[in-house]
Amino acid sequence: MRLVVIGGGFVKHFDNFHINKRIVELVGKVNPKVLFIPTASNDDEGYIKEFKDTFEKQLSCQVEVLRCINENPNESQIIELFRSSDLMYLGGGNYVNMMKHWKKYKIDHKLEEALNSGTLIAGISAGAICWFKSGIRSNYEGEGYIESSGWQIINKIFCPHYNQRDRAEALHSILLNGNRTEDTIALEDDSALYFRVCQEKCVSYSRYFFTRFFRWS
Repeated sequence: MRLVVIGGGFVKHFDNFHINKRIVELVGKVNPKVLFIPTASNDDEGYIKEFKDTFEKQLSCQVEVLRCINENPNESQIIELFRSSDLMYLGGGNYVNMMKHWKKYKIDHKLEEALNSGTLIAGISAGAICWFKSGIRSNYEGEGYIESSGWQIINKIFCPHYNQRDRAEALHSILLNGNRTEDTIALEDDSALYFRVCQEKCVSYSRYFFTRFFRWS
């Protein structure tokens, strides 16, 4: 397993660039093929452009994009995109919408298969929550933040954007009020963790790097 989870941030910003540069280095190839999956952003074309500007123009990657909201890819197209990719990058945005469309196109199963086969995968915010037992996300039908289940590949709770005070307070409330004992990982924007064979280590960091591990008892 080779998985990078990112707490948040903007791909075009300087502090996020160093993480992305390190991710590309982890691929271990010149001009690697990167598959960007921006489902959580509703296939936002501005986001796609920023990603391509960074990974193609600055990091010398070959970028393909899997759109499954604005387009309707068939099974063979998805399989070929996955097969030919050295790195898969899962964008941030609406977690519920992302999971719904991934289930529709069986992208969830294909991502797990890719991870198990050794393909390097990076996910930011919503694109990172899915790999954990659960994660803290925005409440799209109300206010504040709530916990949602993930695929339990990593048996921990995950909180992105931990630098946001209201989100951090929501995490603490969920853990303390529920007498939760699970290990929890909280990442601020522009910080990341690299998981390899169930071992955690920092991928890269900026001057704003901040990672917290919790064990409540």
